[in-house]
Amino acid sequence: MESEADKISTQITDKNNETNLNNSQAKEPVVVNNPPTEWLETVKPIADSLNQLPEVFSKFFSDYTNIVAVLGYGSLGLISAYISLAVVGAIEDMPILPRFFELIGLGYVLWISWNLLEASKRKELWANIESLKETMLG
Repeated sequence: MESEADKISTQITDKNNETNLNNSQAKEPVVVNNPPTEWLETVKPIADSLNQLPEVFSKFFSDYTNIVAVLGYGSLGLISAYISLAVVGAIEDMPILPRFFELIGLGYVLWISWNLLEASKRKELWANIESLKETMLG
């Protein structure tokens, strides 16, 4: 009497032999005339919305021209501030330049202070400020 394990191994061997025989024979390619329509139902709305994107963008930019300009200028301002901070940070990392700029600032403060100590220079500065106020305010 044959055990169940022997029956199963015989069945597996028979199936392997059938598969080898089928693989050795030349098969003709299977041509599918009707592709499944389920994926078309899923893809069609996506394709339609992608086709409408240029129209949507052109309508958006024509309706909100000022907002887009403000956002563009704001983002450019932020980018330029970031770059300026990066440049200042790079200059501060150099060993001699920060001290040199401090000396220039100190010299400028001393020059302004010295000029404002003289009474004639203060009167001249005040006259320039008054004429500027008249020009600006009318």
